[in-house]
Amino acid sequence: MASTIQEDLWLRQLQAELGQGLNSPLLIYSDNQSVIRLATAECYKPKTKHVDIRLHFIKENNVNSKGKFLFVNGCNMVADNLTKDVTFEKHLFCISKLDLRSGGSVRN
Repeated sequence: MASTIQEDLWLRQLQAELGQGLNSPLLIYSDNQSVIRLATAECYKPKTKHVDIRLHFIKENNVNSKGKFLFVNGCNMVADNLTKDVTFEKHLFCISKLDLRSGGSVRN
């Protein structure tokens, strides 16, 4: 999540420099409810000390409305196709949701 927000901040800065700023928050979908709760909660948990810097970065940018975290069930996670081995059926589901199509015929 921290890396995603970092990329979003960079892209927003670039767009602002080009005169095309965005006001809408970035929607970050995750299938990990614990991480979403940590990122959006105002409480501190001693067991999360090892992720303290990234967690503060995420919380700070969440407060500034630069990111919004949404839960999506693991079976509906479209990014799985890019991050792990998936079944053929899951692969077809992911490419349909990503709106990927064949670019045409291949010539020899």
